[in-house]
Amino acid sequence: VLLRATAEGVAFFWNAWNVADFALVASAIAELVLVSINVASLRILRVFRIGRAFRAIRLVEKLRELRVLATGLALSLRALVWITVFLCILQGVCAILLVDGLREMRDQTLAGTIA
Repeated sequence: VLLRATAEGVAFFWNAWNVADFALVASAIAELVLVSINVASLRILRVFRIGRAFRAIRLVEKLRELRVLATGLALSLRALVWITVFLCILQGVCAILLVDGLREMRDQTLAGTIA
């Protein structure tokens, strides 16, 4: 980040992603320094660790194929919900029919052993 900021100069801070990267790196360095001198009261800096996960979002913007995949997955979620509902209903119907059929077979078997 430091090399990129040096190369781009003030223009580096015009990009929101660069500012986010700078803040994450600065918080990580501050956390390392504070942990080394045993300052436990500044644990809020650990919250910035979550921000590191958001750096992966940048890949979605950079890689066209990944963006297409993420968009397709997001658009298919509605269909996946309805497929899950349909499969649950189908499983319930099959369970009812199977229980009813097994009950009839059991009743016939018991009636045959009694007679």
